[in-house]
Order: sequence, then structure tokens, then C-alpha cells
Amino acid sequence: GGSYPRHSLSLGSSTLISAGSQGDEVMRVAVSPVNTHAGHPLLASASRDHTVRIWREGSGCDLVCELEGHRDEVMTVAWLPDARVASAGYDCAVRVWGPVL
Repeated sequence: GGSYPRHSLSLGSSTLISAGSQGDEVMRVAVSPVNTHAGHPLLASASRDHTVRIWREGSGCDLVCELEGHRDEVMTVAWLPDARVASAGYDCAVRVWGPVL
């Protein structure tokens, strides 16, 4: 296996997601369409480690939950209008999670 570059997503002065290895590289991030978690937006991230993670942005970035179920890398993630999250991965699966709010 090859090495992957370091990636990070920052909001203001807070680093939300930092990835430096193949196992935890973030492939995509989606912002919730409404501020619904204590008045702060939620973000969903799709990762190479087969997980979808939900983050709360506020005074810092906190992990709200980790969604497991994909059997291969998760390549994309999107918020649905009803506060559920959809993800798709290299396991040829589309999963709908939630609601996660």
C-alpha cells in the first residue's frame, strides 16, 4: 500500500478532522442543512476506515457518534432533508442512517 497525504478540515481556529494514514483518511464532508444540535451545525464525514462520523461544530469540534456498517471504504456522505445521513462506499452499499440529530 502507498502512503496518503495528511488532510485536515478546519473551521475557524478549530481543526475538525485530521487524517494522516490510509485507515482514517476523510473522503468527503457534508454540513447539515439546519442548525439542529444545540444550535450548532452538524457535519458528517466519510472515511477510508469504513465509518461515517457525525461531528458538532461549536466552540470546538466534538465527535457526536460513529456509524459502522460499511465493509469497505466510505466514499461519499450526504444529509437528507429529514435529518438522516446517506453514505455510499466501495462495498457497493448505500446506507441510510438516522435520524442522527
